Amino acid sequence: MSRMLRYILTSICLLLTLNVAVAQEGSKDETQKETAQRASWFKGVILDVDLVEPLWGVFSTNHQGFNASVSADIKHAFFPTFLAGYASYDASSDYSHYVEKSPGYAYKVNGPYFKVGLDFNLIRDKKSTKKCQPIAALGLRYAFSPYHFEIDNCTVSRAGWGDNAQFSVDGSTFAQWGEFVASLKAPVYKSLYLGFEGCYKWSFSPDVKHFSDAQTGNSITVNQTYAPGFGDSKGTCWGMRYFVSFYF
Repeated sequence: MSRMLRYILTSICLLLTLNVAVAQEGSKDETQKETAQRASWFKGVILDVDLVEPLWGVFSTNHQGFNASVSADIKHAFFPTFLAGYASYDASSDYSHYVEKSPGYAYKVNGPYFKVGLDFNLIRDKKSTKKCQPIAALGLRYAFSPYHFEIDNCTVSRAGWGDNAQFSVDGSTFAQWGEFVASLKAPVYKSLYLGFEGCYKWSFSPDVKHFSDAQTGNSITVNQTYAPGFGDSKGTCWGMRYFVSFYF
């Protein structure tokens, strides 16, 4: 009887051990399958570093800035993209928001800007097994910039007083715009790309600031047409980027 009991207990232990091993193997296979499926649609990450803004700052004292973007490669077809940058403009020479410039007039803006969007690759090769492929894409962006502005020694006519008055204002404001983007990226060496991007920008709502004249109490309207990442705008404008990219 004791021998029979030992036999039964031994058989039960062997069955339990075999069941656990099979379950672990099944779990391992399932994990590998999920990883393979995930890898089949997620190809990698592309980091773009802009070359135009830093070089512009080297040759111009009116503009300084930099930006970089990161994109996820989904099946070499879709590229969700996020861009962050910083820019400062001294637009004193070409911006007066339709008022007279006084000696010492200055208009400056500076701050960060951000863009989020999605690109679609027009030349995807479904049969190619290469990780780094040429990319020609069209896309859309939503962009915004919380930035600071300064206006010094601006001359305005004081209605009813028959003379002019000077004022200086500064503050923070918020700009929003959309972009239609066309870009090209070509692999030049292993995971290194060179690329170009052109974009058409349109402002969602030009920002207007109202200030009171300390002497008369009259309202002064300041139209904000400059914004970091946007540039000068009367509603729409064009932009471009030349960049170097790294594929991870």
